[in-house]
Amino acid sequence: MPATAGHALPYPAATDPADVPSDMQKLAAAVDTALLPTDTVVVAATRIIKNLLLAGDANPAFQLNGNGAMFWGAGGANATDVNLQRITSPFTGLGLTGSFRATSAVYAWYTDAARFTAMGATGSGEAAYYWGADLAVFAYRPAAGAFLRVAPVLEVAGNLRVDQSGGGNSLLFGSDNTTMMWKSSSANIQVKDYLHVNQAIYSSDGQVNQQVALGGDGSGRACVFWGTALDTSILRVEAGGLGTNNWYVGGALCLQSAVSGSVGGAQPYKFPVYNQNKTFLGYCPIYTS
Repeated sequence: MPATAGHALPYPAATDPADVPSDMQKLAAAVDTALLPTDTVVVAATRIIKNLLLAGDANPAFQLNGNGAMFWGAGGANATDVNLQRITSPFTGLGLTGSFRATSAVYAWYTDAARFTAMGATGSGEAAYYWGADLAVFAYRPAAGAFLRVAPVLEVAGNLRVDQSGGGNSLLFGSDNTTMMWKSSSANIQVKDYLHVNQAIYSSDGQVNQQVALGGDGSGRACVFWGTALDTSILRVEAGGLGTNNWYVGGALCLQSAVSGSVGGAQPYKFPVYNQNKTFLGYCPIYTS
């Protein structure tokens, strides 16, 4: 009795004696072994379905294994190069080798508003990544720019590095990119034009004899402080007048260390002079006229 080429299903030849019950039994038995039953026992790596694009191909264009793993390839002499299967490391889920391409958005945690994330595009067509079911927080690449834009606010929990490659790039502010800050040399930051600070600015912060601070004296007056104790200072008391260590005469500079002691003539005051080693050098007279 002849049989089909694909599944070897028997059928009577024209010269076979007519025996319908026997012929049907043989066909049913052959079909029963060829069909995939609802419940199967197939070893994980054993293929269930393998499709060849041409009868003589060495490799399939698609294959389904007993563990549900699916494989795709160009077929012919080419081995499969894309597969989708269950993985358990570093987490349990589906693993894909090769690229995944979507013609629309891709969503994760779709039913959880707090953890909802999506990859897609803005209303203007820019590639974007969204967080939150309301799609209010997102990062996207402007169509004409080679940079990433975040809306509405970017908060960084760790370090924020600028110009990691050392290419002289800047931290830019404003849409016109004319206000900037950059690393000018090792351990130095430079600001273009002006730097406005609402509080104090410190140099050599924490170093007892080197610290310099620009700020206010607590009474609304601009002041320059020296030392970590902030005990040496020059301040602007009013328009046209500077004071040091709280000694001040309007429109002039007064030194706290000036002491009484005439040195001759109309010289009722003098103040001591020291060198950089704090060695006393003598007095400098102060004239009253």
